[in-house]
Amino acid sequence: MDSLQQSGDASISGFRGAGISLIVITALFVTVRIGNSFSSGNRRLLVDDFLSVLAFILLVCYSAWNYVSANELQDPNNPNVTIGYYMESSLVLTLLAGFAMYFSKTPLLILYIRLFGIKSWLRVTCYATLTLSFILFLTSVSVAGTACSRSDEAPDPTILTKCIKTSILVGVMNGSTAVVTDIIIIILPLPIIAKLALPLHKKIGLAILFLTGIFAIVASVVSLYFKSMSLAGYSAALGPTLFCTIIECSLAIMVGCAPAVRSCWTKYERDHALYAKMQSMFSSFKLTGPRKIAKSECQQYEQLP
Repeated sequence: MDSLQQSGDASISGFRGAGISLIVITALFVTVRIGNSFSSGNRRLLVDDFLSVLAFILLVCYSAWNYVSANELQDPNNPNVTIGYYMESSLVLTLLAGFAMYFSKTPLLILYIRLFGIKSWLRVTCYATLTLSFILFLTSVSVAGTACSRSDEAPDPTILTKCIKTSILVGVMNGSTAVVTDIIIIILPLPIIAKLALPLHKKIGLAILFLTGIFAIVASVVSLYFKSMSLAGYSAALGPTLFCTIIECSLAIMVGCAPAVRSCWTKYERDHALYAKMQSMFSSFKLTGPRKIAKSECQQYEQLP
């Protein structure tokens, strides 16, 4: 119980501010993605768009429950803070974090299937990654559900300790799965991009676009580090661990939206460049037109006797 109370110390305000900022930025990425899908030729949302929205909703729910629980823990005399409440909060946070983490990483795999699905090895790898990671996430949260479910008997501190340790273990399991999934997501498109019949600079641009997933890997590794420290007993404060989960899911969602954001930016540049070009041509016409007329008139005057 003390470990959870330490997550609700004075630093919670800093975690809250940073978390809200990340969620707002993530919301902008998702909004641009949705707008880009509606502005395309199909004018409809695709499966990966719905998955991004679902991941964002789960992230918001996780963050909201995290902050509400932390606020409750700040008051040790709060009558609502019971052992059952601790167990319930731990279970809900574990479930939301697990599913938010899974659905934040699936949009890119669905995108790969749609773009490069003609390659059977890539299609099979994407489906296998989606299936295996879902099974691992589902198994882990089921373990947490079993350990933290409230029985008819009055819960005691021993049950609470088991619930907390199981939740941390599940976090480490999910974090390890997330790191492996991120590595697969980064590596998958690179062989295909290398063989595309495109100029070198465009190949590099596409590679950099998909390599933005490195940020998600860094966030996953940092989050896994804090979870492992908590599991090993070196860190009792859960605040950094919970906040790292928000960072990890936010960056994963933003990386999944990166291709759509790039497409939207390219459309804007193209339209803006066309407008600038037309404006330049119009200005050139206005400037050069009178000069040509004046030169023609001079030639006519020179031809006079």
